[in-house]
Amino acid sequence: MPASALEALQLANRSIGKRLTQLRSSPGVVHPDWLADLRVDLTEAGGWLKQLPVDGSASPPLAAEGSQYRSLLEQLAQILPSIQVRLLAEKARMQAMGERYEAVQAWARAQQSAP
Repeated sequence: MPASALEALQLANRSIGKRLTQLRSSPGVVHPDWLADLRVDLTEAGGWLKQLPVDGSASPPLAAEGSQYRSLLEQLAQILPSIQVRLLAEKARMQAMGERYEAVQAWARAQQSAP
């Protein structure tokens, strides 16, 4: 567990950056663990950010990490629509496979009951 907000943001920025790279470099592939890890990183960083002063009195290193975090969030916001499209395409593909499977099962049952 990070000892300070600076350490927490540094860890979150590294992890979020890694996940963004994975999502960008793997077209058509969205691993559930990538999204789960991303959610955890965002939640933890958000918890630390809530503890920071809002008057802008953060140290320069902390302000720099906060700026980097914001940049990563903006990048994430830009690629989320493409991730949604990929996930919807995968859902449609899986539904089509399920329908084919059900059709094959129905055909097999009809063949077994035919004289």
